[in-house]
Amino acid sequence: MTAGQNDSDDTHAAQDEAMRRLWARIGALILMAVSLVLIALTLVAPLARPAAAQETTQQALTSGAPITLEALVRNGTAGASVPEGLIVTLQVFDLENNELQRLEAEADTNGGVAFDGVIGNEEVTYTLSAAYNEVRFFSDAYISTIDRDGPIHLTIFEPTSDPSVIRITGDSSAITPPEDDSGVLRILQVTTFENTSDRAFVGNDPLNTRLTVRLPLPVMAFDLESVHSPGSLVLAPDSRDVYSIIPLMPGIEEYIVTYGVLYTTDVLAWSKTYPYPTEIARLLVPEEISFRPGSEWVQMQDSEVSGVTYARYEMRSIIGGETLSGTVADLPLSAGSRSRSLEQTLRDVALGVVAVALIIAAGFALWWGRFRNHRRGPENSDIDREALWSQRDAAVAELARLEEARDAGDISEDEYAEDSTPHRDVLRRILEEERTQ
Repeated sequence: MTAGQNDSDDTHAAQDEAMRRLWARIGALILMAVSLVLIALTLVAPLARPAAAQETTQQALTSGAPITLEALVRNGTAGASVPEGLIVTLQVFDLENNELQRLEAEADTNGGVAFDGVIGNEEVTYTLSAAYNEVRFFSDAYISTIDRDGPIHLTIFEPTSDPSVIRITGDSSAITPPEDDSGVLRILQVTTFENTSDRAFVGNDPLNTRLTVRLPLPVMAFDLESVHSPGSLVLAPDSRDVYSIIPLMPGIEEYIVTYGVLYTTDVLAWSKTYPYPTEIARLLVPEEISFRPGSEWVQMQDSEVSGVTYARYEMRSIIGGETLSGTVADLPLSAGSRSRSLEQTLRDVALGVVAVALIIAAGFALWWGRFRNHRRGPENSDIDREALWSQRDAAVAELARLEEARDAGDISEDEYAEDSTPHRDVLRRILEEERTQ
């Protein structure tokens, strides 16, 4: 073998090695490409499935066939999780809020829940709920799942009994214009509570575990009606304050109520205690009546609502436990007040007639005594006259004192009649003695 042949053989061997390396690289690239395609398909598949599932769900809803409804439960308290096996309830309602179906299922370790055989209809709403730590949590109402991506959601929270997480961001009370002589003011009140924590406030009364937040109401409020959630307010048996029985979730919640306040004269003492720190309180008073602030209210620009002009009063930065007060004046007299006023007038007239009769009787007795004493001579006239005057003056003074006590309400009519009888008898006896002399 020559040197040239050796060189040629070496060259071919080098080329063969280069080709093997090239094919090896091409094979590696092909394998890499296939791997990338497989990875891409793996990533895209989960994204494509909801669209396909959604399309299937839409077709089921349109046809009214049963569907599988997916839900997701999460714990909104930082660091807390959803317990595995949590029972979740699905309720299906029609558009008139009639319950059509109720199903239960368990949540998995990730909070996922699947309900099979759910009514599929475009004219229904779905609501989730779950009982956790003796509190039942509810989701928003979802109108079917058409044009909706992913599962419907339910959030639960850990509980708290710390009242410092509660504050009132606004409390507005509007006195409606009085239209009759019932002696009752009707008031509309909107109170906005805020739970500043990430836990559900369940109240802090160990004796009444159902009571949560307390509503600020004026003294003597009655006939309370809850507009936002009928049946959710109760009267505490010990304090007579009004509480909600619904746990307050984190965030903002409005309580809308109406109630009445009785008044007996043309003025009403207004007083309201705020159980929590309050950002701002407002009071709207119609122009037919007036308001004299007893606290540091600030009168703002008048407001007009439904053609009625209201004087607007505000107070900010109210401390928890602070009481705001004032006087509502120029109220129309009620029918009862007018009856009592007429009764008082008639009683005053009767008392006046009695007083005049007593004065006339006393005067006549005095005149008759003087006349008889004049006929009997001057010896005993002075002594008899002074005795009669003394008895008469004492009886009249005591009767006047009793009448004042009765008018002031210190004694009753029966007590007045009983205590005044001896003094009336004295005047009557004086008159009889004078007549017989």
